[in-house]
Amino acid sequence: MNCKNTIVYVMGISRSIDKQEIIKLFNERIRNNIKFTHIENGSRKILLISMGNQEIAQELVKKYNGMEYCGKHLVISLNKNDLLTSTKLYVKGINKSICNEQFKSIMKDYGTVISCKISLNKEFKSNGYGYVEFETEEECKRVLNSQKLIQTQIGDKHFIISLFNKPIHKDNCIYVTNIDSTVDDIDIITYFSKFGEIEKKDLELKCSIRFELIHKKKNAFITYINEEDAISALSSPTKNVLGKGDIHIELWKSKKEQKQEIKQNIESIYKDYNLKIKLPKSKIINEKSIFNCFKNCGQIYSIYIQKQKQFSTITVFICFTDQQSTENAISLAEENKWDVIRAVDIQKRGGDNETPKEVSLQKIDKPQRDEDVLMNELCSNIYNYLVDFYNSSQIRKIISSLKDTHSFSSLQHLFKENHLAFDK
Repeated sequence: MNCKNTIVYVMGISRSIDKQEIIKLFNERIRNNIKFTHIENGSRKILLISMGNQEIAQELVKKYNGMEYCGKHLVISLNKNDLLTSTKLYVKGINKSICNEQFKSIMKDYGTVISCKISLNKEFKSNGYGYVEFETEEECKRVLNSQKLIQTQIGDKHFIISLFNKPIHKDNCIYVTNIDSTVDDIDIITYFSKFGEIEKKDLELKCSIRFELIHKKKNAFITYINEEDAISALSSPTKNVLGKGDIHIELWKSKKEQKQEIKQNIESIYKDYNLKIKLPKSKIINEKSIFNCFKNCGQIYSIYIQKQKQFSTITVFICFTDQQSTENAISLAEENKWDVIRAVDIQKRGGDNETPKEVSLQKIDKPQRDEDVLMNELCSNIYNYLVDFYNSSQIRKIISSLKDTHSFSSLQHLFKENHLAFDK
């Protein structure tokens, strides 16, 4: 049984109301099956009730969701995300001259605003859309029913207000690279349609042109309706199927999801089997080629590739499910003279919660030429090594120390003091 289906979330409770007063509203059968309760006091008050089984939890939702109590309607659900998004609105087409205070002022006329925010770009100018969260669903409905009036106050001709639907990530989108630029977009669609139905929004495929070495190449995002079809496309032929050359196919993941996957692997039961390997860019590297390269080492749990244009190597995180497979992969990497390190070892040296120690460094006015060369190589490797495991403020602090010295030996001392790897 999934324990999540036995937990009920109740919202729409006044802060002055005690949880026992809510529990008294339920019938005896439900009260006798409550295992424990908990109050979450965040931006809104949420009562969490753990029930004895799934059937009784569903009964509670069915009988009491929408019940009026103390002038408010209780919102009861088995899904916390549904609960939180039921009172949140997405507002698009906001006049870009409207500031956040004006937006909030208008929304306050329709109820108690929990949060209200207009999206801003890097220059702190409005992107023309925003989000507003109310205390109750009734307040949201009042806003939806007043869309035309609100449009005259803050909207442009494309103004829309809708319920906020939190996107659910599915493994149904693939990212295809290294497509011959002479291939028409419709031919790309036709080829990938063989593996399943493509979502309508992708029928007008957006292909970006980028330069790779000397030749122009196309990249494409293909989103299928079903996840199974996307998985099927991953194993499709790749050689000379869309013009000349091999295309590269992998499941698309956002940067946030990629970072979360690394963190989960490092902190999971497989944390001791997670490796960071640097491969030369001269190799054709994608998830399929990495899998084929390491599949004989043992069972692979996950693969993540980090490509950085400014460096001559590509960083690959590969996680196995047992110690022997990990040792086999380390041996393979060492045979090919690839840099390899256990990701857990990097965490032991210090993570985001640790601050590098201050080290006093002596300035040298006239550095020798040999140290200049070593310095350039070191600076090139610092970002490549640290960027995945240290936050930006820590890296800036380390780089700041580098600028204060030209001494290679002092830099070596600095890195040792901070328990960082240092290769000459």
